[in-house]
Amino acid sequence: MDNKEEKDLQGANFIKAQLEGADFIEANLEKANFIGSNLQGANFKGANLEKANLQATKLQGVNFQEANLQGAKLQVATLYGADLQGADLQGANLQGANLQGADLQEVNLQEANLQRTDLVEANFERAKIQGAIFYEADLQEANLQGADLQGADLQGTDLEKANLQGTNLKETSLKRADLEKANLQEANLQGADLE
Repeated sequence: MDNKEEKDLQGANFIKAQLEGADFIEANLEKANFIGSNLQGANFKGANLEKANLQATKLQGVNFQEANLQGAKLQVATLYGADLQGADLQGANLQGANLQGADLQEVNLQEANLQRTDLVEANFERAKIQGAIFYEADLQEANLQGADLQGADLQGTDLEKANLQGTNLKETSLKRADLEKANLQEANLQGADLE
């Protein structure tokens, strides 16, 4: 895609498409439909995917750096090892998605739904995650150093060996959360519910 006109794919339909390694850099894909597509290794750097439907898509190793994914639907998507540095996922639905080892540094996940999501070894360093729902998510060995999770719902999450150093956990719900061997050094737990 070389010119701006080719990059305007707003509302495009890519259902069950084979788009491995596709170049969508800075493309406008607002409300595009990718349900069930294979997008492994694709590049969405700086793309607009606001309210796009990426449910049940294969997104292993995809580059979403600085992409706008506000309100996007990513339920049960496979984002293993994806690069989401600086992406905006405010209000996105990632319920049941696999983000093992994903790079989520400085990402915006405010008010996002991450229920029962696999986030083992994911990197959330300095991420904005206020008010997000992590109900029963797997965050084993995840790096949440310096992240802001104020008001997040972490009920039933597995945070075993997670790095929560300097993390803002103010007013979070940590009921039934597994914090075994988690690093909580300098974490802010003011008003957090640990019962």
